[in-house]
Amino acid sequence: MAILGVFIQSENGIPIYKEAWSPKIKDLNRGDELLISGFMSAIRQFASSFNQEIGYIRFLPLDLEFKDDIGVDSILVDINQYLAITFVDPFQFHDMTAIKLRWIYNKILSKYKDNISYGKTVNLTTDETNFIFDILHDQHARDIIDSKRTELIAAMDEFVSYNVDIRGVSINSFDNTILFNYGIKRNELENLLYYMGRGISKVSEYEILHKPIMKESGDSLLVCLTNPAISIEISDIIGDITKGTVPLYYYIITDADCSIGPVIGSLIDTLNPLIY
Repeated sequence: MAILGVFIQSENGIPIYKEAWSPKIKDLNRGDELLISGFMSAIRQFASSFNQEIGYIRFLPLDLEFKDDIGVDSILVDINQYLAITFVDPFQFHDMTAIKLRWIYNKILSKYKDNISYGKTVNLTTDETNFIFDILHDQHARDIIDSKRTELIAAMDEFVSYNVDIRGVSINSFDNTILFNYGIKRNELENLLYYMGRGISKVSEYEILHKPIMKESGDSLLVCLTNPAISIEISDIIGDITKGTVPLYYYIITDADCSIGPVIGSLIDTLNPLIY
C-alpha cells in the first residue's frame, strides 16, 4: 500500500471525508477532525503569506514499531472549493497522486459545490466512498494483476532461474503503488524505491532509468525502472493523463554489475503477454 489515508474538507474547514488504511497513521481515524482541519487551513494560509504553495510535508514516526520506517508524506491539494490531504509512502509519485484527487473531485466532489457554497454538510454515499477507495488504491489495475498472480509467480520463477543476478521484481501503478512484488521483502523494496524514485513522476514508453544503491550491509544493488508500454484503461480520467489510460511500470533489482539492457528486454517479453 502506498496511499495510507486521506482527509478532505471544504475550503471553509468543514470536514467531508476521512479514512486511514494503514497502521502507520492509525491515529488519524481517532483524531479530532477540527484539529486536522485547522492544521490544513493554517498551513495553507502560512504558505500563501509568502506567495508559496505547499508541496508536501514529511512526518517521521515516534512509535517504536515504525522506528526504522522512512516516514509518511502528506500531500496537500487545493481543488476549487476543497482542500485534500493524502498520506502516502515517500516513494509515491506525488504529482500523480494529485491527479487522482482531481479525478475524485470531477467525479464526486464537484456534485456538492452548491452544498459547499451555502455552508451545508456533505454526506457521501457508500458508492462514492468506495469509488474514492478504488481510485486511490488503483483497484482496477490491482484486480487485473491479482487475477494473473499465479501465472506471474510461475513466470518469475522461470525468469530468475535464467537470470541469477536478479534480486527482485515489482509491478507498480502509474503513481508508483506496488501491485506485485517478487523475490524481495516488501519493506526492503519500499526503501529501494524511495532512494530510486526521488524526482521521478512519469517515465516514457520503453525508457529505462537505473540507479546504483548501497545497502546498509555494504552490498551494492542496481535498481531499474522501465515503462513497458502496458496501459490500463480508465475510460474518463482527466488532467495530465491522456487517451483514457494510465501506464504500469516494472522495477527490477539486480546485482550492481548486471548488464541491465538485455535483462529488461527479457522481463518485458516475459510479463507483457501475461498482463496485456
